[in-house]
Amino acid sequence: MAKYAARGALLQYESAEDTFTTIPGVKDFSVPLGDTELIDVTSHDSAGGYAEFVAGIKDPSEFSVPIVWDGTNTAHAALVTAHGAGTAVTFMVTGKESAAKTYTFDALVRNIEINWSIRGAQEATVTLKPTGAITVGNAA
Repeated sequence: MAKYAARGALLQYESAEDTFTTIPGVKDFSVPLGDTELIDVTSHDSAGGYAEFVAGIKDPSEFSVPIVWDGTNTAHAALVTAHGAGTAVTFMVTGKESAAKTYTFDALVRNIEINWSIRGAQEATVTLKPTGAITVGNAA
């Protein structure tokens, strides 16, 4: 099994049709591919007295992205605009594998929390809520 350094992964948003712009200053983040809902189908005649389940819908959980923030940066400003508009934006994460994978999804910008720390960088935490499937593909 090959091993890869994660440093250098890209988080991008679709700034124009089929054009993705990198969001600068992104720190450590994770993209949940979806939590599968469990539907309880346990009945009085379930074998051995064990609970039984079938898979329901997948819910791609919301996640937070910490960013070294520059409110004058056009990509950062686009996140603020998307938050205010309440409309989904297409995002793409590109990994660092030798045959890099992409993870593309539509998401709502649910929250932006800007932090002005006395002893640190100006940062923000952007919370994204994917809507619909996360598509896994190969980087171009």
